Amino acid sequence: MRVLHIDRDEFLSDYWDYHRGQHVGLIGPTQRAGKTTFGFQLLEHTDKRIPAEVLVMKPRDHVVASNTSRLGYREVDTWPPPWNPFKTNNRNVVWPKHTFNPERDNAHMHDVFRKAMLDRYERGNGITFADEIYGLSVELGLYTEAEALLTRGGGMGAGIWYGTQKPSGTRKGTISSFCFNSPTHMFLSRDPDKRNRERYGELEVGDPKDIEGLTQQLRPFEFLYINRIGPTFAIVGA
Repeated sequence: MRVLHIDRDEFLSDYWDYHRGQHVGLIGPTQRAGKTTFGFQLLEHTDKRIPAEVLVMKPRDHVVASNTSRLGYREVDTWPPPWNPFKTNNRNVVWPKHTFNPERDNAHMHDVFRKAMLDRYERGNGITFADEIYGLSVELGLYTEAEALLTRGGGMGAGIWYGTQKPSGTRKGTISSFCFNSPTHMFLSRDPDKRNRERYGELEVGDPKDIEGLTQQLRPFEFLYINRIGPTFAIVGA
């Protein structure tokens, strides 16, 4: 397996090539992989004409807040967003306000995110970035909506990007297997949990043992990039 080693800035400027309708997956442990930061960097270097919605479940997140401000994305807590005649950016961070009552907040997020996902599914030609696909699918019960985007959205130009720290799932449930064999672009971080790494076999590209071995060599905030079109493998620097 031939594996390129590419600096992060060089990858973003010279190698990252996203087309409408392609799916993107970022997998790695929370706080140790930098999935959210990298996801915003990828969006920043993706054709600005492609609209996007970033779905955020956390009550507070300084990484999301700083990138929202830096990139000029509009933060909204409902969907559809209120009409704004002065809005020029076609990208929104959908971040419902929390009461810190999980039962109430989960029900509210379910309704808001479901509207945003189905709106993108119907309109096509854009990106839905689920910052945590496990939480969206299992905790909020939006498994069917996420799977519809994964299996049928691409042909309409509706790409779903997702990050997850728990690809193996829990006793409550797991993410769709289409999260592994549908994305054109996959980014894998080093993961100490063998149960998570075992799902690499569902990528249907390359040898799972080789992929697992490569991820175990990664340093903090590095990613193994897999482009299924080639297929192409590269280690993207921190």
